[in-house]
Amino acid sequence: MKKYLCLTMFFCWASLPACGLDVQELTVSEEGAVGLAGVHVPGLGSFNTSLEKALSGAGINAADVDSLHILSSSLEMTTQGGLTDDLSFFQKFDLLVSAQGLPETLLASVPGLPAAQTSFTLNTDTDLNLKPYLAAGDMQIVVEAEMNPIPPDQVGIKLTFRIRVDVNVI
Repeated sequence: MKKYLCLTMFFCWASLPACGLDVQELTVSEEGAVGLAGVHVPGLGSFNTSLEKALSGAGINAADVDSLHILSSSLEMTTQGGLTDDLSFFQKFDLLVSAQGLPETLLASVPGLPAAQTSFTLNTDTDLNLKPYLAAGDMQIVVEAEMNPIPPDQVGIKLTFRIRVDVNVI
């Protein structure tokens, strides 16, 4: 009797992942530019699309997402403009997430940058669950930046998000 009970418990334990929660980590990057016209990162305006593409690439249906959190976010200079050779012109750099019917919320930020830095990690709200923003279907990330001086030339940038997705895998 003990032998069968132990085998039954083992098979129940072994089958738990098939009907529980699966955790995946994904990386989503968006490229853009900074210059006299401000900060422009086209993919952030339709971040839902980028996120759904990354989920699909990992075999995840957006409807199966139980929670979605940004673990880290970073900004890096991908091309120098000639006169501008680092990101120290940013006095403040904030990322806000929004979607219809949901409050615009601070997702990540960094106060100013010291000279000679071409990349940095943002202070990211890792507790913010983005599932409601994903479910709304029109999630956007907005950049609010203060620059002094504004770079006189165009500088290439890339934002990278490391994301944890909890998926119901029934």
